[in-house]
Amino acid sequence: MGVTPQTNTTLQEFAEELIKCDYLQICGHTSPDGDCIGSQLAMKLALESLGKRVDVLLALKEPAPKTFEFLSGFDALTYSGHIKETADGFLMIDVPNEKRMGYAASKKLEATPKTFTLDHHAEPKRATQLTYTDTSAASTTVLVWELLDYLGVEKTKDIAMCCFTGLATDTGNFQYQNADLRALKAAAEMVEAGAVPSVVSENVYMRKSLESYVLQNKVVDNMEIFADGAGAISSISLEEFAATGADKSDFDSMINVLRSLDGTKIVAMAREEKTFVKLSFRALGDYDMRVVAGKFGGGGHRGAAGAVIEKPMAEVLELVKEAITEELKKEA
Repeated sequence: MGVTPQTNTTLQEFAEELIKCDYLQICGHTSPDGDCIGSQLAMKLALESLGKRVDVLLALKEPAPKTFEFLSGFDALTYSGHIKETADGFLMIDVPNEKRMGYAASKKLEATPKTFTLDHHAEPKRATQLTYTDTSAASTTVLVWELLDYLGVEKTKDIAMCCFTGLATDTGNFQYQNADLRALKAAAEMVEAGAVPSVVSENVYMRKSLESYVLQNKVVDNMEIFADGAGAISSISLEEFAATGADKSDFDSMINVLRSLDGTKIVAMAREEKTFVKLSFRALGDYDMRVVAGKFGGGGHRGAAGAVIEKPMAEVLELVKEAITEELKKEA
């Protein structure tokens, strides 16, 4: 799809306007992943090298996933509600709308005189004054990496590590369909600038807690295969999740357990929260997860998307199986 209709600027103008701000706050989405955190920290390092004051905000009052504590600036991530000051620039990064930033960050966005969005998720309308969204970018860190040239900052090893981490996680360590030529060229540039793929892999993919294996066993126990083996879904209730002792960052990789099952083409994971069920979808082949997630008010990318449904788990599972089965009927 590329640059989306809500985009109203260029990367050059985006950089020029960012540079005019002296104090910026940067916030990503709830339940931040590697791309979200990598984008925030890379921008923090870049803007601070220009003499800017920068706060990197967490959307919810939850600790950032320890998986990414090896990245420079990780300790600076702070819940948005704990920062009382108003900046002169607010950057939404890897997040397409205010709802996915949480209440406290959304209030900061409203109060800030100059606002920006840098993202690769399609959204019908703009949330900020300047918006640059490119869905053809494999990760938001690819857009950050390209933006650095217009900011005129040095692409340091620490920045490269942050950007490579975001790119690696959003491409499933370069296994997903979005690991295209643009992504691989950017990855090569990041490595040339000092990113170390083995360090990223060791921290993100090879370091798992015992609790995560307990969680994985539960995911397999709860797995249901349907549509002649082409579809798979698993779910975790609040009670089951609490009993494993795992944290939310452990859960993020669980959908890959389903995705790697031989014969599956579309898979889904459902995690129960107090008032809703959070869904993740993945596809192998040319199925469109945006269509599936869109049926529940969600969105994302063609190969990976998500949604939230405010219904009981049992009802959600039936609705999701129906939506996946319908998508599987299409030519792929």
